[in-house]
Amino acid sequence: MEETEPDDGLRRRIEAILRVAGEHGTGPTLEELVELLPDDAPATASELQGWLEARPGVSRIDRGRAYDPPSVPRDPEGRPARAGRYRAAAERALRGPMAPLLPWLRAVGVTGSTAYGEPEAGDDIDFFLITRTGALWATVGWALLSFRLRGRPTVDGAPVVPCFNYVMDDTQAPVEFASSRGFLFAREALTTQVLVGEPYFRQLLGSAPWMGEELPRLYGRRRLPPDHRGSRSAPWGVRILNAATYPFLAAYFQAVALLRNRRLRARGKADDVFEMQTELHRLAYTSVRFDRFKALYSGSTAPAGGSAPIGRDPYGAAGGPRPIERGTPALQRQEM
Repeated sequence: MEETEPDDGLRRRIEAILRVAGEHGTGPTLEELVELLPDDAPATASELQGWLEARPGVSRIDRGRAYDPPSVPRDPEGRPARAGRYRAAAERALRGPMAPLLPWLRAVGVTGSTAYGEPEAGDDIDFFLITRTGALWATVGWALLSFRLRGRPTVDGAPVVPCFNYVMDDTQAPVEFASSRGFLFAREALTTQVLVGEPYFRQLLGSAPWMGEELPRLYGRRRLPPDHRGSRSAPWGVRILNAATYPFLAAYFQAVALLRNRRLRARGKADDVFEMQTELHRLAYTSVRFDRFKALYSGSTAPAGGSAPIGRDPYGAAGGPRPIERGTPALQRQEM
């Protein structure tokens, strides 16, 4: 039987994190990487740097960041400042086109490259929404119309696409978070930048102790004790609108998905093929790409299946969802 070193599991996790980041042309800071490790791993950036330097094949360290050795960083200096501008654009969207929706929402977060502080120029703004019960599809429909009429948010003078790739209502949210969904889901949940409903979201994290097994350091900092007061229904007029809107929007998004998947296969982009999940209480995407990254994190050699991550970047408009064109590990996203 082949013997393994005691730190083989830690090494595999670090290699998986850096490989995913490397496909985006970036790498986490040593401080960020420390937070993604188990409790028995190096606890400070300096300790981690010493651990990595003793294993030169695992990473390349440059100016406080760890990189997958074969990867080539893209714009390492500009991304952190751009992340601040992307978050500001998300906040403007909440004060502008999305402002009428706020009474229907329990939580709004930013995920993906903005949450990780690493957006490239031209990236989208990835929103994660939890609506009140009976308001999901009314929210999605209103947002589609509002951004069509009032325009998209801008960053550095250029419009960016607001994406709603993971939406659920507060009946579904506790179910979604309750059982183990793996490292990738936990990481995106725990790194979500919450713009509205921070206490509600942190209590939701508190109802998911399995995340503490995946990421004990991040989980201990983000969670609050769970709130058992239950869901809050939207006003009856919104619930009627929601029920009337759901079948039409769901059919529209499924039709768009079929068309775009056909185009992806014809262009040889099988990794971007996606499945859209349009349920009354939930809107999400799954893709071959996500399965590949989930398998990488779990140490498997084949896709493991699963549900969409919260954001499009696990490092996670008008016309409906469109596939990711550059090499991101996202599921496909819903664009406004």
